[in-house]
Amino acid sequence: MIATLFREVFAGNLFAELVLGGALLLLTAIVHGVGVSAVILTYERQALLQAAHMRRHPFAAFSLLIVVLLATHLAEILLWALLFLEMGAIEDLRTAFYFASVTYTTLGYQDVPFPAEYRILPAMLSLAGVFMIGWTTGLLFAVTNGFIQNHVRRRLERDARKRGES
Repeated sequence: MIATLFREVFAGNLFAELVLGGALLLLTAIVHGVGVSAVILTYERQALLQAAHMRRHPFAAFSLLIVVLLATHLAEILLWALLFLEMGAIEDLRTAFYFASVTYTTLGYQDVPFPAEYRILPAMLSLAGVFMIGWTTGLLFAVTNGFIQNHVRRRLERDARKRGES
């Protein structure tokens, strides 16, 4: 039923396909925003613990951030895969997820045929992937920089205390 609706409304209709792709791109950004918020909250908690001199290694927190960001990307890819599956463009979830993955990451193997009447959607998925991967890269740079700055600050404070005690 839904696949029929997609064929009737979206197939070959550039405007309708752009609206659908834009809506899914926006949803992808919202999902990514939730993941980024989780990362920022985790980083903030880690920074507060370090400021209070509670012994906690930042590696564990950084590893958790990586897992959250990876899960966020996988959830975004799954959203697009479910759309492709639901609209009948790809037959099974495994193939839809594979196609969405290689398109999201802009590898674009082109080994999975995609209906010509929906060609705009994979292009929009690639655009979403570029945005989200760029966002993740910027966030990882900022968080890594923050961890390094906190580490250096703590090291300098520790060295200053040692010099003051001597």
